[in-house]
Amino acid sequence: MADGKNLAYKKSDFFRVNGFINHIKVNFGHDNLFIRDASTSSNTTIILSPKSHVISEAPSTLRKWFNQKKEHKKTTSHYKFKHKLFLGLFNSSKLLFLVLIPFVLLFKSNSYSVIIILSYLTYLIIGYSAKKLHKTSLIYLLPFLEVFLVLFQFVIFMSNSISKPTHWK
Repeated sequence: MADGKNLAYKKSDFFRVNGFINHIKVNFGHDNLFIRDASTSSNTTIILSPKSHVISEAPSTLRKWFNQKKEHKKTTSHYKFKHKLFLGLFNSSKLLFLVLIPFVLLFKSNSYSVIIILSYLTYLIIGYSAKKLHKTSLIYLLPFLEVFLVLFQFVIFMSNSISKPTHWK
Protein backbone atom coordinates (compact mmCIF):
# COMPACT_ATOMS: atom_id res chain seq x y z
CA MET A 1 0.00 0.00 0.00
CA ALA A 2 1.22 3.49 -0.73
CA ASP A 3 1.59 4.93 2.71
CA GLY A 4 3.77 7.85 3.73
CA LYS A 5 5.52 5.59 6.22
CA ASN A 6 6.82 3.13 3.63
CA LEU A 7 7.52 5.25 0.56
CA ALA A 8 10.69 6.56 -0.96
CA TYR A 9 10.78 8.70 -4.06
CA LYS A 10 13.17 10.92 -5.92
CA LYS A 11 13.05 14.66 -5.49
CA SER A 12 12.72 15.04 -9.27
CA ASP A 13 9.59 12.82 -9.30
CA PHE A 14 8.13 14.83 -6.44
CA PHE A 15 8.59 18.14 -8.27
CA ARG A 16 7.54 16.70 -11.65
CA VAL A 17 3.97 16.30 -10.33
CA ASN A 18 4.06 19.36 -8.02
CA GLY A 19 4.32 17.26 -4.88
CA PHE A 20 1.21 17.14 -2.72
CA ILE A 21 -0.28 20.43 -3.96
CA ASN A 22 -2.97 18.71 -6.04
CA HIS A 23 -4.21 16.98 -2.90
CA ILE A 24 -3.79 19.76 -0.36
CA LYS A 25 -7.48 19.67 0.61
CA VAL A 26 -7.56 15.90 1.18
CA ASN A 27 -7.54 14.97 4.88
CA PHE A 28 -6.07 11.50 4.37
CA GLY A 29 -4.54 9.64 1.49
CA HIS A 30 -2.49 12.42 -0.06
CA ASP A 31 0.43 9.98 -0.14
CA ASN A 32 -1.65 7.44 -2.12
CA LEU A 33 -2.75 10.14 -4.53
CA PHE A 34 0.79 11.44 -4.93
CA ILE A 35 2.01 7.95 -5.82
CA ARG A 36 -0.86 7.60 -8.28
CA ASP A 37 0.36 10.77 -10.01
CA ALA A 38 4.11 10.17 -9.79
CA SER A 39 4.50 6.43 -10.37
CA THR A 40 5.29 4.89 -13.71
CA SER A 41 6.27 1.36 -14.65
CA SER A 42 9.89 2.50 -14.96
CA ASN A 43 10.22 4.33 -11.63
CA THR A 44 8.25 2.01 -9.30
CA THR A 45 9.14 -1.24 -7.57
CA ILE A 46 7.98 -3.30 -4.62
CA ILE A 47 10.40 -4.63 -2.02
CA LEU A 48 9.45 -7.76 -0.07
CA SER A 49 12.57 -8.12 2.03
CA PRO A 50 11.90 -8.46 5.77
CA LYS A 51 14.45 -5.66 6.23
CA SER A 52 12.16 -3.34 4.27
CA HIS A 53 9.06 -3.89 6.43
CA VAL A 54 7.69 -0.79 8.09
CA ILE A 55 5.77 -1.37 11.29
CA SER A 56 3.35 1.33 12.32
CA GLU A 57 1.31 1.56 15.46
CA ALA A 58 -2.30 0.45 15.01
CA PRO A 59 -5.18 2.43 16.46
CA SER A 60 -5.66 1.51 20.12
CA THR A 61 -9.45 1.06 20.01
CA LEU A 62 -12.00 -0.30 17.57
CA ARG A 63 -13.62 3.15 17.36
CA LYS A 64 -10.30 4.80 16.38
CA TRP A 65 -9.68 2.08 13.78
CA PHE A 66 -13.21 2.49 12.40
CA ASN A 67 -12.83 6.29 12.14
CA GLN A 68 -9.44 5.91 10.48
CA LYS A 69 -10.90 3.49 7.91
CA LYS A 70 -13.80 5.87 7.26
CA GLU A 71 -11.35 8.66 6.45
CA HIS A 72 -9.26 6.40 4.22
CA LYS A 73 -12.36 5.26 2.32
CA LYS A 74 -13.25 8.89 1.59
CA THR A 75 -10.00 9.21 -0.34
CA THR A 76 -11.16 6.66 -2.91
CA SER A 77 -13.39 9.32 -4.49
CA HIS A 78 -10.15 10.84 -5.83
CA TYR A 79 -8.91 7.59 -7.41
CA LYS A 80 -8.91 6.94 -11.14
CA PHE A 81 -12.05 5.27 -12.49
CA LYS A 82 -10.31 1.98 -13.27
CA HIS A 83 -8.91 1.74 -9.73
CA LYS A 84 -12.34 2.47 -8.23
CA LEU A 85 -13.81 -0.17 -10.53
CA PHE A 86 -11.25 -2.82 -9.49
CA LEU A 87 -11.68 -2.02 -5.79
CA GLY A 88 -15.45 -2.12 -6.15
CA LEU A 89 -15.35 -5.44 -8.01
CA PHE A 90 -12.96 -6.91 -5.44
CA ASN A 91 -15.09 -5.88 -2.46
CA SER A 92 -18.36 -6.80 -4.20
CA SER A 93 -17.03 -10.24 -5.11
CA LYS A 94 -16.09 -10.89 -1.47
CA LEU A 95 -19.54 -9.81 -0.32
CA LEU A 96 -21.27 -11.85 -3.02
CA PHE A 97 -19.18 -14.89 -2.14
CA LEU A 98 -20.14 -14.62 1.55
CA VAL A 99 -23.82 -14.10 0.71
CA LEU A 100 -23.96 -17.07 -1.67
CA ILE A 101 -22.37 -19.62 0.66
CA PRO A 102 -25.51 -20.10 2.82
CA PHE A 103 -27.71 -20.44 -0.28
CA VAL A 104 -25.46 -23.07 -1.79
CA LEU A 105 -25.40 -24.98 1.49
CA LEU A 106 -29.15 -24.57 2.04
CA PHE A 107 -30.19 -25.81 -1.39
CA LYS A 108 -27.53 -28.52 -1.49
CA SER A 109 -26.45 -27.42 -4.91
CA ASN A 110 -23.63 -28.99 -6.87
CA SER A 111 -21.87 -25.67 -6.56
CA TYR A 112 -19.75 -26.89 -3.65
CA SER A 113 -16.88 -27.25 -6.05
CA VAL A 114 -17.08 -23.54 -6.95
CA ILE A 115 -16.89 -22.56 -3.27
CA ILE A 116 -14.02 -24.95 -2.66
CA ILE A 117 -12.10 -23.70 -5.71
CA LEU A 118 -12.64 -20.03 -4.85
CA SER A 119 -11.70 -20.62 -1.21
CA TYR A 120 -8.63 -22.56 -2.23
CA LEU A 121 -7.51 -19.86 -4.69
CA THR A 122 -8.04 -17.15 -2.09
CA TYR A 123 -6.01 -19.02 0.51
CA LEU A 124 -3.36 -19.93 -2.03
CA ILE A 125 -2.82 -16.27 -2.92
CA ILE A 126 -3.00 -15.00 0.65
CA GLY A 127 -0.92 -17.89 1.97
CA TYR A 128 1.78 -17.28 -0.63
CA SER A 129 1.81 -13.56 0.18
CA ALA A 130 1.91 -14.20 3.94
CA LYS A 131 4.80 -16.63 3.51
CA LYS A 132 6.74 -14.12 1.39
CA LEU A 133 6.18 -11.45 4.03
CA HIS A 134 6.94 -13.85 6.94
CA LYS A 135 3.49 -13.18 8.44
CA THR A 136 1.76 -16.57 8.61
CA SER A 137 0.39 -16.49 12.17
CA LEU A 138 -3.12 -15.28 11.25
CA ILE A 139 -3.80 -17.49 8.22
CA TYR A 140 -5.98 -19.89 10.23
CA LEU A 141 -8.19 -17.02 11.43
CA LEU A 142 -8.61 -15.67 7.90
CA PRO A 143 -12.17 -16.95 7.26
CA PHE A 144 -13.46 -15.21 10.40
CA LEU A 145 -11.41 -12.07 9.83
CA GLU A 146 -12.64 -11.92 6.24
CA VAL A 147 -16.30 -11.99 7.33
CA PHE A 148 -15.73 -9.21 9.86
CA LEU A 149 -13.77 -7.14 7.37
CA VAL A 150 -16.50 -7.38 4.74
CA LEU A 151 -19.14 -6.40 7.32
CA PHE A 152 -17.05 -3.48 8.57
CA GLN A 153 -16.39 -2.29 5.01
CA PHE A 154 -20.13 -2.29 4.34
CA VAL A 155 -20.83 -0.37 7.57
CA ILE A 156 -18.06 2.11 6.72
CA PHE A 157 -19.50 2.58 3.22
CA MET A 158 -22.97 3.22 4.66
CA SER A 159 -21.60 5.52 7.36
CA ASN A 160 -19.68 7.59 4.80
CA SER A 161 -22.78 7.76 2.60
CA ILE A 162 -24.89 9.40 5.30
CA SER A 163 -22.36 11.41 7.35
CA LYS A 164 -21.03 14.86 6.61
CA PRO A 165 -17.35 15.12 5.62
CA THR A 166 -14.82 16.08 8.25
CA HIS A 167 -12.65 19.14 7.77
CA TRP A 168 -9.18 20.10 8.97
CA LYS A 169 -9.18 21.75 12.36
